[in-house]
Amino acid sequence: MRKLLYVMMMGLGSTAAADGLPDVVSVIYQCDRDVRLPVTYINAGGFESVAVMQVEGRQVAMRQFVSASGAKYASFDEELGYRWWSKGDTGFLTFLAADHTAEEVDLLMDCHVITGN
Repeated sequence: MRKLLYVMMMGLGSTAAADGLPDVVSVIYQCDRDVRLPVTYINAGGFESVAVMQVEGRQVAMRQFVSASGAKYASFDEELGYRWWSKGDTGFLTFLAADHTAEEVDLLMDCHVITGN
């Protein structure tokens, strides 16, 4: 997974080189059950935005999708099934199995930014 993240970041850096470096913002969310969720957002201007988080002992890279309000991210690896929804300084994490009959399950709710750059 680290190799995948490195390749993604290098790709974003090279596509955004004409306009400068990608905008990288790291934050930590405090969620229900006293769980801290570190998330790094990478925005390369007019290119695909990504979020990378540490969740359940793994590093998960997610791509941004169109959302009516706020931002919606889903795992690059659909088998992982993670979905991150954020708006302002809040967010929540869900899981959707890679099965057409699956229902979305709440994993971390009531997440609020507690620190960031």
